[in-house]
Amino acid sequence: MALQRGDAMYAVRPVVLLGGLVAVYCLVPVRPEFSIPAALTVLAASIVLFVVVLVRQERRIVRATRPLMAAVEAIVILVSVFLVSFSLVYVGLSESDAGSFTEAVDKLDAVYLSVTVLTTTGFGDIAAVSAPARVAVTAHMLVNVTLLAVGVRMVTRSAQQALTRRQDARRQETGS
Repeated sequence: MALQRGDAMYAVRPVVLLGGLVAVYCLVPVRPEFSIPAALTVLAASIVLFVVVLVRQERRIVRATRPLMAAVEAIVILVSVFLVSFSLVYVGLSESDAGSFTEAVDKLDAVYLSVTVLTTTGFGDIAAVSAPARVAVTAHMLVNVTLLAVGVRMVTRSAQQALTRRQDARRQETGS
């Protein structure tokens, strides 16, 4: 499969979005007053954002000239939104209660923890101690299984449908 004009955008868009997400994450102040309702609000907003991004990406895949590349782009974007969202919750919980985890969690540690939970690596060096932190980590694990599985399935299904439509169109053009 040869590269086509415009293919670079499939790589550039997620990198730019990830850069923007990281910039927002780094610049958003997290105060010690971060509370359980604030964490729940961040989680709810994150899930809404995830669903909105998923629906938009699914539409892009269906219309894309390169549906498989658009699907990979969508997965990168969705995972990035997911990781940044839970990282913000983890650092917020740590700021509000230093005993939330086995050690204080700053923004870098929160990203590390989000990645280890997402990948089910579970090194155990940072673990949830307080009830709110355990709820957040448990929610992260459950959301991993559901949203990411649904998200990946929707994205791959959209790519398969787009490829099938394209193949059917080619067959009709050639008369076979």
